[in-house]
Amino acid sequence: MPLKFRDNKSLGDFCKGSALTLCTMTHDMASSNVSAVGVLTKHIEESGPACDGFLMHAERCLTHCIHIAKSACLSLSGNASMLYSLSRMLANNQALHNLIKAMRKSVEQNLIIKRAVAPTDDTMFNVILGAWGIDADNALLKTGSGSSTSLLNDSKTMCQASRFDAETKKWIFFAPPSQVNGAIDRGAAVDAVLDPIVRALLGRRWETAALSRWTGVMSTLKRMLLGTLWNNILPSCLSGLSASMGITEEKVKSMMEEACKAVREGQPVDQSSATSCARVLKLSVFFQDEQRSWQLGIILLCAGVADRLHWSVIGAPNR
Repeated sequence: MPLKFRDNKSLGDFCKGSALTLCTMTHDMASSNVSAVGVLTKHIEESGPACDGFLMHAERCLTHCIHIAKSACLSLSGNASMLYSLSRMLANNQALHNLIKAMRKSVEQNLIIKRAVAPTDDTMFNVILGAWGIDADNALLKTGSGSSTSLLNDSKTMCQASRFDAETKKWIFFAPPSQVNGAIDRGAAVDAVLDPIVRALLGRRWETAALSRWTGVMSTLKRMLLGTLWNNILPSCLSGLSASMGITEEKVKSMMEEACKAVREGQPVDQSSATSCARVLKLSVFFQDEQRSWQLGIILLCAGVADRLHWSVIGAPNR
């Protein structure tokens, strides 16, 4: 800028060449930015009569306000902290390893082997495409160059290889008819069904769903919806994760009390283990409610409509 706001001489010299100046600033809702604008405005007000023609106008960013309103609705529904905990928990190797073990157990216990040619039906894949593009943001579908993302390719492979019966909730492995007289390795069949699921759902880092903001929320919702659409494997395995890891409320409480005791005694404390266990327990309790899955779907639908309207209002419908 052609002046320094905090330098009275610089500000005064600028005002000598301009009888009336209107300075408009746009800032987000972060408390530090709100305070900074207030301090700057007060400094100009106290700069003396020479700067009476310098007017300040501060406006909060519309996009940021809309995102905060949406995140507030997510918090009121009780889902914001869950999405944050889920995206953070999946970064923990131990929790991730146990989640994959739970998914394997689910497939093993509910696998049916059929000697038939696998059907070629893209209905579920088209459902995924519709869900991921619901907010007009194709980040999970296409790269910057326009080619398909690796997540989309892995999801398509999952749709082709990891079949299930929506009524019986059974996983289905289609063995080639040419193997009529040959024995089928059940372990290999489990791998054939499970591996594409793990690669699509957990093969890459989840974006952290921020608290009190909208950053990463839609991406996490879409990934969660993928695990729900696919025979509800992600919510069902998360609901029993704390039990399989031996994590109880008493254990978490004890770990937290030990950490507090160490702090009081001035000892170094590493709360990462206690925090990870608390997240696992929280997610397990959350997904034990069977209605949570369809609630997340409704949130995604409503958020998608709001996002499309939002981008249309600010003039970027095809961003």
